[in-house]
Amino acid sequence: MKYIIFILTIITIGVTSCSPPKGFVLRKTFRQTKTSDKYIRVLIFKTKFPVKIASSKKLRISTSDRGRILFEGIQKRVVFKPERLGDQVIVESFGSPIILNKRKYRGYFELHKQLGRLIVVNVVPLEQYIQSVVPSEVPARWPMETLKAQAVAARTFAVHHLMNNRKHDLYNLDATSKFQMYKGIS
Repeated sequence: MKYIIFILTIITIGVTSCSPPKGFVLRKTFRQTKTSDKYIRVLIFKTKFPVKIASSKKLRISTSDRGRILFEGIQKRVVFKPERLGDQVIVESFGSPIILNKRKYRGYFELHKQLGRLIVVNVVPLEQYIQSVVPSEVPARWPMETLKAQAVAARTFAVHHLMNNRKHDLYNLDATSKFQMYKGIS
């Protein structure tokens, strides 16, 4: 364990002491875009089974095409079935996190139907996404410098996919280790 901490500390020192090339800093996309204002779209999962969404406070369910409100009020639990979902649906919670299958998330959800499956995407502010990724990737008991380095790496990775990845129209990243572990509010 001490050996792992030593190696991570050395890597952290190397990463934090290096400055990026001048061309990277001056890139047009980074000068014109404030990443603090950005939202990232995270694929939570694709399923053929019903999805349960809840909130302890006000919940709003609307369509994305016309913004038509389908439901607004206090609801303990709403079940979405892939076969019954017509359009894309947006699920928002006001004053509390959204609970998806017993796990809490910030931001809001978009539910899409594609090839008979339900695609669940969490749209969350970038900084709140990073707040979840760091503890999902490394233990909190590790040295503070390691956690800082992880936050820098996670933010850089997320911004790269946010700005350069056009492969998926519905999401930028997914919540698995294929990209970065994302567990919502844990």
